[in-house]
Amino acid sequence: MNTFREIVESIKDIISEERGNQRVFDKDVASVLNISQGHLATNLNRNKVPLEVVLDFCARKAIVVNSL
Repeated sequence: MNTFREIVESIKDIISEERGNQRVFDKDVASVLNISQGHLATNLNRNKVPLEVVLDFCARKAIVVNSL
């Protein structure tokens, strides 16, 4: 299983492609996941994957969860 940091990097790649290869920051990932920047930072430090949030993102973008 990937670490939460690896999952966030995958999400950044997806967002970057959608925005024309623009640089994507953690705050952009937090916004897309509909969580606060603090919540994202805490989860990154603890390596805790907020499954419900990630699954919701995958469902909205029609992404297979295993690809993250």
